[in-house]
Amino acid sequence: MSSACSWWVYLVRAANGALYCGMSNDPQRRFAQHCRGQGARFFHASPAQALVYVEACADKSAALRRERAIKALSKAAKERLVRDFTARPAQDYSESLSPPAEHTMHELILHHYDASPFAEKTRLLLGYKQLSWRSVEIPRIMPKPDLLALTGGYRKTPVLQVGADIYCDSALIARRLEAEKATPALFPEGQEFVVASLAQWADSTLFLLAVSLAFQPELLASRLQGLPAAAQAFIDDRRALFAGGAARLPAAEHSLQHWPTLMQRLELQLQREDGEFLCGRPSLADFAVAHPLWFLAGAPQTAPLLAAYPAVNAWLARVLAFGHGSPRAMSSADALAVAREATPAPLPERAGQWPAGFQAGQSVHVAACDYGVDPVQGELLHVDDECLILAREDDRAGRVHVHLPRLGFVLRAQ
Repeated sequence: MSSACSWWVYLVRAANGALYCGMSNDPQRRFAQHCRGQGARFFHASPAQALVYVEACADKSAALRRERAIKALSKAAKERLVRDFTARPAQDYSESLSPPAEHTMHELILHHYDASPFAEKTRLLLGYKQLSWRSVEIPRIMPKPDLLALTGGYRKTPVLQVGADIYCDSALIARRLEAEKATPALFPEGQEFVVASLAQWADSTLFLLAVSLAFQPELLASRLQGLPAAAQAFIDDRRALFAGGAARLPAAEHSLQHWPTLMQRLELQLQREDGEFLCGRPSLADFAVAHPLWFLAGAPQTAPLLAAYPAVNAWLARVLAFGHGSPRAMSSADALAVAREATPAPLPERAGQWPAGFQAGQSVHVAACDYGVDPVQGELLHVDDECLILAREDDRAGRVHVHLPRLGFVLRAQ
């Protein structure tokens, strides 16, 4: 068994078709105990028949949380977990659920701050995947010198670091985490387009609507009461963040009128869905829709906007119950040292269609289209369907590869 993790959550099917969920540091040994009648009382009525699902967890406490989450699922949702697991190519489960060998040398390092909605989205993704990670607290407003030493200009939150590879934007971070640990999936097979498109809508339209509601002038004054200097600095920073990009915050008056329509649509979807999540089973779409609602629910001034929607609140509680995985604090100086001492991972073998007029080795800059349009400059190394990879040098971080999404960003020759 792989040494990458020591605790597992598993499902065993009984002879009568029922599914039993448990946790163990050796699922095969525990399954054998169930078969001999030396395990759970669950199998006294119907004997254990097959070990049908296993999932790696970061540690024992993570396994306990994941066990509780799976036990809370409906029978149909558990069966979907089994189908997804058994549909994958046959191989030793300890290998199939461990991170790829090229990634085991470096920890996942998340640069974030606690109140950021997109950081909360990413923390929940780490919890859903039950991953261990290092937590680097970054400033809420500029300047962010240690972060920019890694990204070369990208200032938005969060940023994921894996050795000397830097991943910008939570949508791309989600794909990196999917590569780190394939199960449970963020992009369920057959739903990839629907999930990615709904997540993109939530990260843009729904998020901007939530920000408009949270930052109504009278509410913002209440939230930042007693901190006039900090309040003005925050307002100035966010004004600069949105300068020059295509994104525009809706007027608060418009947002207040539109919000009930969107929430009622979500309420009906959740009431009628065959399952406990937006697409039946958990996916990236749930976390993308959840983080703007989490942002509003966390403040007494805006929490009432969710009060009239019981199915939405129950679903949001299920999403938040995935937790944040297993974080450990790290200083920004230590994160820079990790990048400086590491070598970027080999480039992906599969490439996509290159934009016309661009080629490998060209000096370029890449910037977001919506907001936070500060460009990242570097040498263009790789283009695939989802990602652009630039190489850059920094006196403090050394040579790093910066990964940026292709969708929502623009590439220009320098």
